[in-house]
Order: sequence, then structure tokens, then C-alpha cells
Amino acid sequence: IAISDDERLVCFPVYPVACAASVKARFREYDLAFAQVLALPIYQAEEGCEDSYQVSCVLASDWWDDGSWDLNTSD
Repeated sequence: IAISDDERLVCFPVYPVACAASVKARFREYDLAFAQVLALPIYQAEEGCEDSYQVSCVLASDWWDDGSWDLNTSD
């Protein structure tokens, strides 16, 4: 997870992608609770559009962006 430059919580997929649905459910619960505690909205990609968030690198010179995770799906 990361906080975008426009102060939204951006959630990323759980690794490995093939992990159990119950593990993904726990991460989803955490992401939702964390956003609530931080009082930040969760970034949601618009259907058919590329991700539209920017995350600044504050701890590294570069990072790998796999795209956001749609918390509304079970994948």
C-alpha cells in the first residue's frame, strides 16, 4: 500500500497472486481499516481507464508499480 500524492490510499495486489482467498480477504480488511484510521479515501481505478495516481519515491530512488488492486473483487 502507498499514499498517493493527492492523499488517497493506493492498495496493491497481494503476492503471490495465487495465495488463498482467505489471505487476500485479510489484506483487504486491513487495507480498509487502515484507510479508515488514516481518514483517507481508497484509490479506485475507473472502469476501462489506466491507473491515475502518482506515488512519490521517498525511501528509494525507484519502485516497481504493479498497478492498483481492486478491493471490490475476490482476485
